[in-house]
Amino acid sequence: METSNQPIVLFTGGGTKGHILPNLPLIESLKCNRYKVAYIGERNGIEEHIVSPFVDSFYSIFCGKFRRYFSLKNITDVIRIVLGILQSIIFVHRIKPSLVFSKGGFVSFPVVVASWVMRVPVIIHESDLTLGLTNKLCLPFAKRLCVAFPSTLEHISNTISSHYTGVPIRAELSQTAAIHSALPPVINLPRLVIFGGSQGARPLNEWVASHVDQLLQHFQVVHILGSKGDLSDCAVHEHYYPFIDILDAFPALLKSADVVMCRSGATTIHELLHLMIPNVLVPLPTYASRGDQLENAEWCRTHRVSEVIYQNDLSNSDTIDRILRTLEQKEQYKTNMIRLDRPDPVSAILTIMHPFLTQARN
Repeated sequence: METSNQPIVLFTGGGTKGHILPNLPLIESLKCNRYKVAYIGERNGIEEHIVSPFVDSFYSIFCGKFRRYFSLKNITDVIRIVLGILQSIIFVHRIKPSLVFSKGGFVSFPVVVASWVMRVPVIIHESDLTLGLTNKLCLPFAKRLCVAFPSTLEHISNTISSHYTGVPIRAELSQTAAIHSALPPVINLPRLVIFGGSQGARPLNEWVASHVDQLLQHFQVVHILGSKGDLSDCAVHEHYYPFIDILDAFPALLKSADVVMCRSGATTIHELLHLMIPNVLVPLPTYASRGDQLENAEWCRTHRVSEVIYQNDLSNSDTIDRILRTLEQKEQYKTNMIRLDRPDPVSAILTIMHPFLTQARN
């Protein structure tokens, strides 16, 4: 690395992979341009394992959860948030970043507030169609807002400079496809990949368990159960491959899919659009989320780039037919994906970062 006055970019974001993985291509590009990169994540969170190999330094803090309902944990979480802000102030003072990039998740709020206190400019990124609660709270402390959907800009006030950038896609999804040793063999059946996020999705897992025989009449099925799944619940079938997690092989698996069935998290949607994979989205219902996945899925349905099945409709007799129809119409879906006006997310965000980093160099 270069001298100690070299600009440092501090990243934060965590809780789920959707708040972590989009940071990686930005970190990689900054490192290639000889910037130093630091990261603040949640204590005992998943981000340390994912991010540490790519950054110069990693720090962890306490953080609390913002709940939209009454809970006694809200009291203790206020204490955790205050502790997280104090820890973040210490770390920001130690790191001396020129810029902070926040990808969201509960851990980002203490870091953003601390950066504002320390007069460090903050850029925040929202992947969903509407701002999540944490990003809404962070907005007054930020200099710039990056969004993943163009229509999000219509709902943002003019008090902050907002930019449509899309979601940075991890580099493995842009590289030439390679056969991964962890993947099932290719057979003369289309490959259906089913997953519900890093923690899994019990309703999806239960639906697969009760319909696996019918699915295997049409597909080779690769099923990612997630960290809360249980392989003992999966019966043994030829051409059915259940995994708790497939880790580093997931990008290769995604690229090998003929059709995907999954939740409608924003990062997942943008990866599917990037790879132009026909997909069936099963958004989280409102009782399990703030409704962001329903909004994301509706955007995809409106632009005719995804088939959408609501969780309550999974048990309908036509679900498998709808998956088959999505595969049959794959060329039309791909055409619709190509028609979307999408920027290069990494270049767009780096362009927004550039004035702050140039000022730091001077």
